Amino acid sequence: MHLVQDYFRHMKLFYRHTGMNFVWLLAIVLLAGVTEVIGIALLLPILELESSSAEKSMVSKVIIDTFGTLGIEVSLISLLALIVLIFALKGLIVFARSILAELIVSSLILKLQTQLIESFSRISYVYYAQLKTGTLTNLIFAEVDRFARCFSKFVSVIATSVTVGFYLAGAAVIRLDLTLGITAAGIVALFLFRFLVRQTQELSVAVSAENALAHSSLIQTLQSFLYLRASGAMTRMTGRVGEKLSTLINLRIRIAKISAILQAIVEPFAVVLLAVLIIIQVEIEGRAIAEIVVLALLCHRAFTRLMTIQQEVQRFNESIGGVKTIERESQLLTDHGEADGDEILTHLSSDIIFNNVTFSYGQVPAIKSLNLTIPKNNTIGIVGESGSGKSTLTLLLAGVIDPTDGTVLAGEQSYQDFKRQSLHEKVGYVTQDPVIFNGTVAENITMFADDPTDPDVRDRIMAAASAAHCTEFVTALADEFDTMLGERGVNLSGGQKQRIAIARELYKDPPLMILDEATSALDTESERAIQGSIERMHGERTIVVIAHRLSTVRRCDQIVVLSRGQIIESGTFGALVADKSSQFHALVEAQRL
Repeated sequence: MHLVQDYFRHMKLFYRHTGMNFVWLLAIVLLAGVTEVIGIALLLPILELESSSAEKSMVSKVIIDTFGTLGIEVSLISLLALIVLIFALKGLIVFARSILAELIVSSLILKLQTQLIESFSRISYVYYAQLKTGTLTNLIFAEVDRFARCFSKFVSVIATSVTVGFYLAGAAVIRLDLTLGITAAGIVALFLFRFLVRQTQELSVAVSAENALAHSSLIQTLQSFLYLRASGAMTRMTGRVGEKLSTLINLRIRIAKISAILQAIVEPFAVVLLAVLIIIQVEIEGRAIAEIVVLALLCHRAFTRLMTIQQEVQRFNESIGGVKTIERESQLLTDHGEADGDEILTHLSSDIIFNNVTFSYGQVPAIKSLNLTIPKNNTIGIVGESGSGKSTLTLLLAGVIDPTDGTVLAGEQSYQDFKRQSLHEKVGYVTQDPVIFNGTVAENITMFADDPTDPDVRDRIMAAASAAHCTEFVTALADEFDTMLGERGVNLSGGQKQRIAIARELYKDPPLMILDEATSALDTESERAIQGSIERMHGERTIVVIAHRLSTVRRCDQIVVLSRGQIIESGTFGALVADKSSQFHALVEAQRL
């Protein structure tokens, strides 16, 4: 009963993902089964062609009567021609089944990958921070592939089951008692192998888990190449990846061994059963050899396919971990989606207000009861020691996370009232580690949103690059703005990458620009160039500069000093420096500004 319930549960699941195409595929599978059994059954009248009417089997009599009704002469030629026609039809049906199955599998892969990417794009930042590196890539490629293979194997199980059903139906017409006996023997054999099926399911789930861990370890190693090479830790990390891969291989070998056991058993068992059947029927009971040959052929094929079902189920179970993983992770991505409002933010043209805002990571508050007003088109500097809450404040300001308590307001409306995409589109965001994509300089500035060859777009690119002090070094590149930067911009200096990141945000032209430690790792010349870019934006948009290097905030309209998630001081650079008892004065003295 449990097996049947699983069968229909999976059928319902695959129908949900593939729709009516799955129904059409099942219909073709049925037609293929019918034509195959009819073709084999036509052998019986051929073998009994010279027998008297009384000696003919019921199957032969039905076929001969049908020929007579259609006005066709019963002869070896006509019967062979019909068999050829039936199997030719079956060939066309099998061809159609293969093409349709491949179309369904391809569409299924695309659908799942697209859904996962869309779900990932909507998850909250808090949940994203909890995900292991490589989780999404493992899901989109490895697990989706296993899901698709599982679907293919499920279709194979259905096709084999249907074929066995038709074989047994044809055999039952010839000899019901023998057919029931053979069916019982096959069911007993299947029952005996159930423990192997259960073990394969468990191993399959373990393969999914180890796959994710191996992907995560590998990606971490690739992303940390420079540090690992320079620090001599590369061998240790690659060894760790190797251990994960070895565990994965061992699991797959265990699954392969179980499959090999099943494959080795099927054929000998079927031949022994067939030999016993022929001996009993011909030598002991004296049955006509023609009837027994066809019966034996049908029973042999039925039993072989029945045992093949076990192998198909085995292969299905090898991939079932992918289905379970995709279903589980898809639901988790949906459950942890970013909270979204109903209103579209068309303009961010007012002050931004933090009203008694608190945010906690678990039980630890990173921001505590913070009240802050950021006036429109002002430049605000946020400073403080490491762990003071600067980055968390940045995420709240960008609408990436929501307060645990309190409200962030744009004018008089809460951020939570707005559709997040419309809010994020109003924000420019430059981090300490700027994001450079594998594309040209122009494509990185437009963020692939516009055609860089369009004259108007080109003018905007040039203007953004000039404002971000990019033009000089970009025009020195081999293909200038059409130069491929490579993944993560490995051919650019830190300052150059930072300026391209600023140019990207200037091209976007957002009313709110956030610079999070954008100059902390740069040399003096690069910092001066980026400082010039910030000054050129002054008064044109709201700018928030989060900085460890205090020279960056010297010309800000207001500076806010954070400590342990709270504002302890605020004012202009001059006023805060003049107060020798202030924390800001101590920070300035420490940096000897």
